[in-house]
Amino acid sequence: MFKHFMNQTFTLKIIDGTDEYSQPNVAETKENLPCRIQWKNKLIISGNGQQKTSEGSVLTMQAAKVGDLITLEEKDYSIIAVSPMYDFDNIMQGYLLYF
Repeated sequence: MFKHFMNQTFTLKIIDGTDEYSQPNVAETKENLPCRIQWKNKLIISGNGQQKTSEGSVLTMQAAKVGDLITLEEKDYSIIAVSPMYDFDNIMQGYLLYF
């Protein structure tokens, strides 16, 4: 249902902990994933229960977790919340990643 909206691409960097300098340790990089990017500030509850203001959201079919990195326009953004998207038949259609 949402696939026809996904006419943009992004890069997802899957994070697996941090290194000795507290920098994110990138376990895997997935490039050119189809998505729909929306640049809109929104007050949300993050994965750890804090209120945060997101810079935007990405609608995609690729699963991700809080803390992974999204690369948009040569800049990395950290995912602060993930919401699954369901259609009217209660079938999952994708993920909404807030950054």
